Amino acid sequence: MKMWSSQNLLFILSLALSRVTRAAEVIHAAGYKGREVTVSCPYEEGYTSHEKYLCRNDCAKNYDVMIKTSEGEKGRYSIHDDNKKQVFTVTISDLYPTDAGKYWCGVTRFGMDPYTAEVKLEVEPDSCCDRSTNIQSYEGGSVSISCVYNSQYRNNLKYICRGKQPSTMSAAGTNHL
Repeated sequence: MKMWSSQNLLFILSLALSRVTRAAEVIHAAGYKGREVTVSCPYEEGYTSHEKYLCRNDCAKNYDVMIKTSEGEKGRYSIHDDNKKQVFTVTISDLYPTDAGKYWCGVTRFGMDPYTAEVKLEVEPDSCCDRSTNIQSYEGGSVSISCVYNSQYRNNLKYICRGKQPSTMSAAGTNHL
């Protein structure tokens, strides 16, 4: 019977450990259709110089990786790594209902990558901005606009927005609408 050398045992142990992945936490994130959501992914101190990424589903295929820190921006995704806080943030803009689901915060390293957090993203319909009303008038004329809101918002600022993206507002607000 052949004895295992300490080098062989160390190699086998390192292979076994490289297969270990764990999600340190579950992050619940929610955003509204057509808007953006930002997810903060923590990581351990030893990974500050490693590439980070956000992947989807089981992360088995290249197309499951939505964005990496080496890319900065990619389509509707952007990523920023704050080494001092040991957190990387991913912003997904112009959310679609199909964006909802499971994501993983990952760190690239030798062997199998560790997932620092599981992200469960929900995308809600944006009831405030899904419908619009066209009001016609003539130049120099006046218009009257009625906006319904819950009484709990009585003392909040109200806004009238124009354009195709109400979430990027340029109009001033008032308490007297």
